[in-house]
Amino acid sequence: MVIRSRSRIHTRSRLGLTLIEVMVSSMLVATVLLVSVTASANLLRNSHEQFRATRGSDLATIFLDEITTRRFADADANATFGIEPDELNSDRTTFDDVDDYHNYSSATPTYRDGSTIDGFTGWSVSVAIERADVDGNGIVLSGNSDSPLRLATVNCTSPESITFSKSILVSSVPNDIDASTSYEEYRRVRFAFGSGRSVSVVVPLKNQPEVTN
Repeated sequence: MVIRSRSRIHTRSRLGLTLIEVMVSSMLVATVLLVSVTASANLLRNSHEQFRATRGSDLATIFLDEITTRRFADADANATFGIEPDELNSDRTTFDDVDDYHNYSSATPTYRDGSTIDGFTGWSVSVAIERADVDGNGIVLSGNSDSPLRLATVNCTSPESITFSKSILVSSVPNDIDASTSYEEYRRVRFAFGSGRSVSVVVPLKNQPEVTN
Protein backbone atom coordinates (compact mmCIF):
# COMPACT_ATOMS: atom_id res chain seq x y z
CA MET A 1 0.00 0.00 0.00
CA VAL A 2 2.79 2.37 0.81
CA ILE A 3 4.46 1.62 -2.48
CA ARG A 4 1.27 2.28 -4.42
CA SER A 5 0.74 5.50 -2.57
CA ARG A 6 4.25 6.60 -3.40
CA SER A 7 3.64 5.65 -7.02
CA ARG A 8 0.50 7.77 -7.20
CA ILE A 9 2.24 10.73 -5.62
CA HIS A 10 5.08 10.41 -8.10
CA THR A 11 2.62 10.25 -11.02
CA ARG A 12 0.72 13.32 -9.85
CA SER A 13 3.97 15.23 -9.49
CA ARG A 14 4.91 14.34 -13.04
CA LEU A 15 1.53 15.48 -14.32
CA GLY A 16 1.88 18.78 -12.48
CA LEU A 17 5.27 19.53 -13.99
CA THR A 18 4.00 18.73 -17.49
CA LEU A 19 1.10 21.19 -17.12
CA ILE A 20 3.47 23.96 -16.01
CA GLU A 21 5.70 23.27 -19.00
CA VAL A 22 2.71 23.52 -21.33
CA MET A 23 1.66 26.85 -19.80
CA VAL A 24 5.17 28.28 -20.08
CA SER A 25 5.48 27.06 -23.67
CA SER A 26 2.11 28.63 -24.55
CA MET A 27 3.21 31.95 -23.07
CA LEU A 28 6.43 31.84 -25.05
CA VAL A 29 4.58 31.07 -28.29
CA ALA A 30 2.09 33.87 -27.60
CA THR A 31 4.94 36.31 -26.96
CA VAL A 32 6.70 35.33 -30.17
CA LEU A 33 3.46 35.68 -32.13
CA LEU A 34 2.81 39.10 -30.60
CA VAL A 35 6.29 40.31 -31.49
CA SER A 36 5.94 38.96 -35.03
CA VAL A 37 2.53 40.58 -35.56
CA THR A 38 3.80 43.90 -34.17
CA ALA A 39 6.87 43.79 -36.40
CA SER A 40 4.74 42.96 -39.45
CA ALA A 41 2.35 45.80 -38.65
CA ASN A 42 5.25 48.26 -38.29
CA LEU A 43 6.77 47.03 -41.55
CA LEU A 44 3.46 47.45 -43.35
CA ARG A 45 2.96 50.93 -41.89
CA ASN A 46 6.49 52.01 -42.80
CA SER A 47 6.04 50.63 -46.32
CA HIS A 48 2.79 52.56 -46.69
CA GLU A 49 4.38 55.77 -45.38
CA GLN A 50 7.33 55.35 -47.75
CA PHE A 51 4.94 54.84 -50.66
CA ARG A 52 3.02 57.98 -49.71
CA ALA A 53 6.26 59.97 -49.38
CA THR A 54 7.36 58.82 -52.83
CA ARG A 55 3.99 59.77 -54.31
CA GLY A 56 4.15 63.16 -52.61
CA SER A 57 7.64 63.75 -54.01
CA ASP A 58 6.49 62.74 -57.51
CA LEU A 59 3.54 65.14 -57.38
CA ALA A 60 5.70 68.00 -56.09
CA THR A 61 8.23 67.36 -58.89
CA ILE A 62 5.51 67.76 -61.52
CA PHE A 63 4.71 71.24 -60.20
CA LEU A 64 8.34 72.24 -59.67
CA ASP A 65 9.20 71.23 -63.23
CA GLU A 66 6.36 73.43 -64.46
CA ILE A 67 7.33 76.38 -62.27
CA THR A 68 10.98 76.34 -63.38
CA THR A 69 9.98 76.59 -67.05
CA ARG A 70 8.39 80.01 -66.45
CA ARG A 71 10.23 83.32 -66.66
CA PHE A 72 12.04 84.37 -63.50
CA ALA A 73 10.06 87.60 -63.30
CA ASP A 74 7.49 89.51 -65.31
CA ALA A 75 9.04 91.86 -67.88
CA ASP A 76 6.50 94.55 -67.03
CA ALA A 77 8.11 97.24 -64.89
CA ASN A 78 4.86 97.61 -62.93
CA ALA A 79 4.51 93.89 -62.30
CA THR A 80 3.50 92.76 -58.82
CA PHE A 81 4.77 89.76 -56.84
CA GLY A 82 2.08 87.16 -57.45
CA ILE A 83 -0.63 86.97 -60.07
CA GLU A 84 -1.48 90.08 -62.08
CA PRO A 85 -5.03 91.26 -62.89
CA ASP A 86 -4.96 89.46 -66.25
CA GLU A 87 -4.03 86.14 -64.62
CA LEU A 88 -6.33 83.63 -62.93
CA ASN A 89 -5.49 81.37 -59.99
CA SER A 90 -7.85 78.79 -61.48
CA ASP A 91 -6.07 78.81 -64.85
CA ARG A 92 -2.32 78.21 -64.73
CA THR A 93 -1.96 78.71 -68.48
CA THR A 94 -2.14 82.44 -67.64
CA PHE A 95 0.94 82.17 -65.38
CA ASP A 96 3.98 83.50 -67.24
CA ASP A 97 6.55 83.93 -64.45
CA VAL A 98 7.67 82.11 -61.32
CA ASP A 99 6.06 84.32 -58.69
CA ASP A 100 2.63 83.91 -60.31
CA TYR A 101 2.52 80.57 -58.48
CA HIS A 102 2.77 82.23 -55.07
CA ASN A 103 -0.14 81.12 -52.84
CA TYR A 104 -1.51 78.87 -55.57
CA SER A 105 -3.57 75.98 -54.20
CA SER A 106 -5.78 73.27 -55.60
CA ALA A 107 -7.88 70.53 -53.99
CA THR A 108 -7.49 68.48 -57.17
CA PRO A 109 -3.97 68.19 -58.64
CA THR A 110 -3.97 69.07 -62.33
CA TYR A 111 -1.47 69.65 -65.09
CA ARG A 112 -0.99 73.17 -66.41
CA ASP A 113 -3.65 72.63 -69.08
CA GLY A 114 -6.20 71.73 -66.40
CA SER A 115 -6.29 67.97 -67.00
CA THR A 116 -6.35 65.83 -63.85
CA ILE A 117 -3.14 64.11 -62.77
CA ASP A 118 -4.05 60.42 -62.51
CA GLY A 119 -3.30 58.50 -59.33
CA PHE A 120 -3.67 61.40 -56.89
CA THR A 121 -7.32 61.25 -55.90
CA GLY A 122 -7.78 62.92 -52.52
CA TRP A 123 -4.48 64.81 -52.70
CA SER A 124 -4.22 68.60 -52.54
CA VAL A 125 -1.43 70.98 -53.55
CA SER A 126 -0.27 74.41 -52.42
CA VAL A 127 2.69 76.51 -53.56
CA ALA A 128 4.77 79.21 -51.91
CA ILE A 129 7.29 81.41 -53.73
CA GLU A 130 9.76 83.44 -51.67
CA ARG A 131 12.52 85.86 -52.61
CA ALA A 132 15.97 84.63 -51.62
CA ASP A 133 19.55 85.83 -51.64
CA VAL A 134 23.05 84.64 -50.75
CA ASP A 135 25.08 85.94 -47.82
CA GLY A 136 27.88 84.65 -45.59
CA ASN A 137 25.51 82.15 -43.95
CA GLY A 138 24.27 80.63 -47.21
CA ILE A 139 20.87 80.95 -48.83
CA VAL A 140 18.56 83.30 -46.92
CA LEU A 141 15.07 84.62 -47.52
CA SER A 142 15.00 88.23 -48.60
CA GLY A 143 12.50 91.06 -48.81
CA ASN A 144 14.51 92.67 -51.59
CA SER A 145 12.46 92.86 -54.80
CA ASP A 146 15.71 92.67 -56.80
CA SER A 147 16.89 89.44 -55.15
CA PRO A 148 18.43 87.06 -57.74
CA LEU A 149 16.82 83.90 -56.40
CA ARG A 150 13.35 82.51 -55.80
CA LEU A 151 12.67 79.65 -53.40
CA ALA A 152 9.75 77.63 -54.75
CA THR A 153 8.14 75.21 -52.28
CA VAL A 154 5.38 72.78 -53.19
CA ASN A 155 3.34 71.21 -50.38
CA CYS A 156 1.42 68.04 -51.23
CA THR A 157 -1.13 66.76 -48.72
CA SER A 158 -2.23 63.12 -48.85
CA PRO A 159 -5.77 61.82 -48.19
CA GLU A 160 -4.54 61.00 -44.65
CA SER A 161 -3.74 64.72 -44.15
CA ILE A 162 0.03 64.13 -44.17
CA THR A 163 1.93 66.92 -45.94
CA PHE A 164 5.07 66.35 -48.01
CA SER A 165 7.15 69.36 -49.10
CA LYS A 166 9.75 69.82 -51.79
CA SER A 167 11.66 72.98 -52.72
CA ILE A 168 13.90 74.25 -55.47
CA LEU A 169 15.88 77.43 -56.07
CA VAL A 170 15.22 79.33 -59.28
CA SER A 171 17.84 81.83 -60.45
CA SER A 172 17.65 84.98 -62.52
CA VAL A 173 19.37 84.50 -65.89
CA PRO A 174 19.02 86.21 -69.29
CA ASN A 175 15.96 86.15 -71.50
CA ASP A 176 14.81 83.10 -73.45
CA ILE A 177 16.99 81.99 -76.33
CA ASP A 178 15.75 80.43 -79.55
CA ALA A 179 16.25 76.67 -79.75
CA SER A 180 18.51 77.14 -82.78
CA THR A 181 21.03 79.01 -80.63
CA SER A 182 23.64 77.25 -78.51
CA TYR A 183 23.05 77.77 -74.82
CA GLU A 184 24.14 76.52 -71.43
CA GLU A 185 21.80 74.13 -69.63
CA TYR A 186 23.83 73.45 -66.48
CA ARG A 187 26.38 75.36 -64.45
CA ARG A 188 28.56 74.30 -61.54
CA VAL A 189 28.18 76.82 -58.72
CA ARG A 190 30.42 77.06 -55.67
CA PHE A 191 29.08 78.75 -52.54
CA ALA A 192 31.75 79.92 -50.09
CA PHE A 193 30.84 80.43 -46.43
CA GLY A 194 32.68 81.46 -43.28
CA SER A 195 35.40 79.34 -41.60
CA GLY A 196 36.59 78.04 -44.97
CA ARG A 197 33.38 76.10 -45.59
CA SER A 198 32.08 75.76 -49.14
CA VAL A 199 29.71 73.65 -51.19
CA SER A 200 29.66 72.97 -54.93
CA VAL A 201 26.46 72.07 -56.74
CA VAL A 202 25.41 71.57 -60.35
CA VAL A 203 22.53 73.92 -61.06
CA PRO A 204 20.17 73.32 -64.01
CA LEU A 205 19.30 76.55 -65.83
CA LYS A 206 15.81 75.32 -66.64
CA ASN A 207 13.77 78.49 -66.84
CA GLN A 208 16.02 80.88 -68.78
CA PRO A 209 18.99 79.35 -70.68
CA GLU A 210 22.11 81.48 -70.96
CA VAL A 211 23.91 82.15 -74.22
CA THR A 212 27.46 80.84 -74.60
CA ASN A 213 30.05 82.00 -77.12
